[in-house]
Amino acid sequence: MNILYEVIYDNEHAFKERRKIYQGAPEALIAIHDKSVMNITIRMPKTQVPNTETNYMCTMFDLPNDGDFYMIASVPYIVNNYVMHHMLMFGCEDTDYVRQIETNKPKLCQIGVKGCSDIMSVWTVGYAGHCASKEIGFRIGVKGYKRVLLQIRRSEVEVVGTCCKQCSKDQLKGPIYVTAAGNHMHYLVLDPGLLLPTQ
Repeated sequence: MNILYEVIYDNEHAFKERRKIYQGAPEALIAIHDKSVMNITIRMPKTQVPNTETNYMCTMFDLPNDGDFYMIASVPYIVNNYVMHHMLMFGCEDTDYVRQIETNKPKLCQIGVKGCSDIMSVWTVGYAGHCASKEIGFRIGVKGYKRVLLQIRRSEVEVVGTCCKQCSKDQLKGPIYVTAAGNHMHYLVLDPGLLLPTQ
């Protein structure tokens, strides 16, 4: 597994100028192409993941500490879309506990890590990236977050689920009135459908 996460940030002095360029087109992530905007790349090292249905992996990363900056956007780079379910990037408190955690070492985790609970960025299936609204930026550096925790959830795609006609009949008793239906299939199906017999 090879996960790459790009964090886009700018310095305090370029903040207002960058915001003018950003206004009006958040979906295009225009701000990340401005000359005053810098970026860093956070790459989760390749690692073995257990062959179980769902796994959470966490990796701690250091952020630039040579000034104060604002994180304004994040863009995920995912090697295998079929197994990735979501990624969360948490800002971490500057505590002794957080500072003693080894960086760039992926580890199995469940909920996250103590001291890293401020969600700074979210990616899930169907998102191209995240660009903050014009008045928002996460401060990183000397007066802000010095470390972030990247958590990814990987799901096993070989799991197959079916519900036969008899199974459905046994589970669903009484009159049923379907008002809406949908399939949550991620990238596994190009044209999902749902067939409901009328009798």
